[in-house]
Amino acid sequence: MHESDARAPAQNALLAQSGCTFTPTQRSENKYTFSAGCTINTPGAASVSAQSSSVMTVESDSAYQVEITTTGAGTSTRETLIARRVGDCSK
Repeated sequence: MHESDARAPAQNALLAQSGCTFTPTQRSENKYTFSAGCTINTPGAASVSAQSSSVMTVESDSAYQVEITTTGAGTSTRETLIARRVGDCSK
């Protein structure tokens, strides 16, 4: 995996148009980290701000884990995604 592969460029461009900024992806051994900050204007001239920090741990060429911590609007969440390739799709 390359550092530029850790985030989807098209998705980042769409989020940037909505007012999000991103830190450069940093790599340390098998871990990739990056952060995002967004301020989104909502109807009625209010705005909502949120910050997100992601750590992707690559276990192999067919397995990885992503931990995402997000805070904003008075709440905090933590998500964990575990992905493993289990085989080819049936035809």
